[in-house]
Amino acid sequence: IYIYIYIYIYIYIYIYIYIIYRVRGGELFEHISHKERLSEEEASLFVKQILEGVKHMHSLSVVHLDLKPENVLLLSRNHHHIKLIDFGLSRKVKSEEDIREMLGYAILISIIIPIN
Repeated sequence: IYIYIYIYIYIYIYIYIYIIYRVRGGELFEHISHKERLSEEEASLFVKQILEGVKHMHSLSVVHLDLKPENVLLLSRNHHHIKLIDFGLSRKVKSEEDIREMLGYAILISIIIPIN
């Protein structure tokens, strides 16, 4: 894996860090789209890793806020190891802070959250 780190400083206030991974597996979305169905074993491998990533982020008080199959990369086509990407909407929150903004895409939100 090649890792390139670019640091941009904008008016000495904002620091942007871009980490670029060169991976061969593509997005989880593409992987799912090209298959008729995922086996329970394969799906559980992906879900387990995604939840481990979310647990780690939450232990650092970070919420992703844009978690979807397009933001999960497979490191290779032969293995099911993943990386979570696109932290553009992510936030560091206080433990007592409650985020009630509706973020994300309606088609994904409607599956997860019942809307009254």
